Amino acid sequence: MTEATIRKRIQQGSPNKELGSDGRVYVYLDLTQDVSHPESRVHRDPLVEGLVEELKDRGAFLEEVPDRVKARPAAGGAQQGAERAQ
Repeated sequence: MTEATIRKRIQQGSPNKELGSDGRVYVYLDLTQDVSHPESRVHRDPLVEGLVEELKDRGAFLEEVPDRVKARPAAGGAQQGAERAQ
């Protein structure tokens, strides 16, 4: 929301405003309608929250994969018990 949009709403009589003692106009926003910052939504769907947590866990796991690969010993020769094709 731009400053111009807020000023226009104030001129049109936005009900959620207050004149401060410092002369500033304070506008109160309904965060349940804020689509630009979904984390600010008050009412959350439990199913969606569960999926978000699952994705966070998977992301954390994938971030650890390069460290796990580096920690593995290098496979330099034939594996024990493996036969080579001739």
